[in-house]
Order: sequence, then structure tokens, then C-alpha cells
Amino acid sequence: FFVDEISAISDVLSERGYSLFICDAHRNVEIAAKSISALRSRGVDGIITTFGFDANEAMLSEIKTCVTNGIKVFTLTTGIDLPEVPLVNFSFRDQFVEVLSNLVENGHRNIGCLTVQKGEWLDTNRFELFQKEMKSLNVYKEEYVYRIDIFKDDAKEVVRHLLLDHPEITAIIGINDYVAIHAMKGILGMGLKIP
Repeated sequence: FFVDEISAISDVLSERGYSLFICDAHRNVEIAAKSISALRSRGVDGIITTFGFDANEAMLSEIKTCVTNGIKVFTLTTGIDLPEVPLVNFSFRDQFVEVLSNLVENGHRNIGCLTVQKGEWLDTNRFELFQKEMKSLNVYKEEYVYRIDIFKDDAKEVVRHLLLDHPEITAIIGINDYVAIHAMKGILGMGLKIP
């Protein structure tokens, strides 16, 4: 996903005579703040942020300094909550409402969820919405929620345990594409079919 995103951004910038510089923060907010500072000191025209964590005060301060100095900043994730920084994103809530409503309308009441550890960006920005929508449809069951470390745990193995522990589950939601794809591989590896 990120490679396609970067490629599309690079194509548009190139058409307009700009060059793209990429900084990888390795999921570390301190590195992200230093990268923004380095970009600002090099006189960039604009900064696009996309990351899977919430910005801390140091990072927000760097972004505010950029904006004050006339550097255009916008974000592709919800981790920056500043009125002066436009957000380009889609509604996770609308996606969950559509998917969950469809599952419930098709008779699914025992719906599992593979999500991340508590407190991570995906937990606060996606899982909490999932949980709220599940509760509003009266189908949320805490025991059907399995939390994984997407960088260490094997999602294929976790989904296998989820289904062995709860054979009554008829549908599973993955909190992101990475988890969903590996969950699908685990389900198919158990000899089950995915409609």
C-alpha cells in the first residue's frame, strides 16, 4: 500500500516540478519529529505525513513551526489533530458500519476480530470504532477479540486458535489489510473456505 501511495505522490509532484524526499521514522515518534525538523531546516516547500501512531508534543511543535514558517503541511493519517493541518483520509466508521451491517444482515452473530495491542494507533483509531459499531448491533463479544503484535505474532496461527477456541464464529474482521490477508491464509490452511 505505502509503495503505491508514495509512487502516486511522486508522480503528481514530478508533474508540478517538485522532488520527493522520504523519511522513514520506523514507527518512532521521536525520529519523526527530528525528520520534520531536518526537512524544515533544508527549506522544503511542503510536508506530507503518513504514519501509524499519534504525534507527541515535540512532533506537533515541529509541525506548528513549519506552518508558521510558510511550509505547507498535510497528513494522510489521523495521528495529527491540528486545525491548521488538513487531513486527507477516509472514514473508518463508515467502512465498519457497511461491513458489519452486511454481516449481520446475512445472519452472522458470532463475529471474531483480530486486532492490535491496546493503546496502539490502530486500537484507538480503528478497533474502538469497530467495538462501538458491534455493540450498537448487539453482536459484540469480548471473548471473540484476539489481540496480536502485527510485527511479531503470526496472524495465521492466531486465527487458527481463535477458530479452535470458538468454532461458533462464522465471520472474522481483520483490523487492517495485513492482518486480514494473513488471517485468510490461516483460514484456508485449516481447510476452510472463504466465500
